[in-house]
Amino acid sequence: MNRLVARPAPAASARSGGASPPQPGTTGARSVALPLDQRGQIPGQLDLVDVLAERSNGCSVAAPERMVALTAIHRSKSDRFGLGPFGVDTVKFRFRPAVDEFVDGLLRQPHRWAGGAAVMQEKPAGIVVTVSGSVVGVEGRLDPLLTGCRDTFGLRPLSDVRAGEEVALALIEDMAGVRLDGGRGYYADAEIGRLDLAHEFEFDEQAEGLAFLDAVAALHPARRKSDVIRAEDGTVQTVYFRSTKALVAKERVYDKGVESGSHAAGLRVRFETQQRFQKGKAPQASHFGGEWAARQYGGAVVGYTHTESVAVGRQQAEQQLLGAAGRGELSLAKAERMLGTLAVLNSYGRGVYGDQQGRRRLADLRRHGVSPESAVGPDRIVPVGRMLRESIESWSANGA
Repeated sequence: MNRLVARPAPAASARSGGASPPQPGTTGARSVALPLDQRGQIPGQLDLVDVLAERSNGCSVAAPERMVALTAIHRSKSDRFGLGPFGVDTVKFRFRPAVDEFVDGLLRQPHRWAGGAAVMQEKPAGIVVTVSGSVVGVEGRLDPLLTGCRDTFGLRPLSDVRAGEEVALALIEDMAGVRLDGGRGYYADAEIGRLDLAHEFEFDEQAEGLAFLDAVAALHPARRKSDVIRAEDGTVQTVYFRSTKALVAKERVYDKGVESGSHAAGLRVRFETQQRFQKGKAPQASHFGGEWAARQYGGAVVGYTHTESVAVGRQQAEQQLLGAAGRGELSLAKAERMLGTLAVLNSYGRGVYGDQQGRRRLADLRRHGVSPESAVGPDRIVPVGRMLRESIESWSANGA
């Protein structure tokens, strides 16, 4: 495998400002990675190839220890309701090689064609490398990109995006067997094509998190269409909010504990904004910071905070069912059976309805506008709007 050492490169992009390429030894240079044919290495240097040496089926043993000094997970510093870590999830870098030989080297690797782009078959730590014309894309979750472990699901501080660019550069240079700069000693910094900013909400009780998801699924923000994905029992697992015309996902709220297998349903919920940038408007990792990210996140989330959405309690659910029976929308016998289901939920939880018949009963409640999570008492009403406002405040106060 090719090894990595440092080469000089300009602190600012070679594409911007029209300045002449700096020569080695000039001020403002930063260290980036390039492959060599021999196992040379600078003492004390982070061996970026080893970070990704264990491919998608495993993790690099040494990587977590190396990364300890690199980052710290941001958390809300208050004991406000349910606020957990926040930061960057998925990122996409777009590189523009200085020589055709770089793209040719990548295309010699096994790949498939999809949507006019070549997609590399090798996906180290789940990272996807594509070639579209003269543009090379590297896309994936930032945590696995840095740790080399596919099964890590943490959020990284915004400052780690710059480190992610270095690892992504090392990855594609190793695949191509050619330096991105073609030996010229300079290159253009990567553009950011996608940046997902997220905040997690942690709940002590499953019913609280499930009520949060259920309430978010009922939101109707301006200029958005929503898709709700539910489990077999009708529990909300993911809510996509898409643009009204192109139907591109803009925000996503989902049960991260279920997706990653780390927690039971409802205990770990993530609100994620998906930022995509077109050519000419794409930022660079070296050109933005926490204040910029806070504006991006806050601007996306604020539309969900105007209505104070809360999960109803059992008393409101009972009134709704009896009211529906009184209006002839369902029989009194069925309303009584559904009230009995709510009583069982209140006393014994959702576990007793884990079989197919139980899931049908829970789904029946939802069809009549009653969330099974409404069996939770009034002392656990979940103030969705307030939680999202406090999430924005955390980003603004702490940056990322």
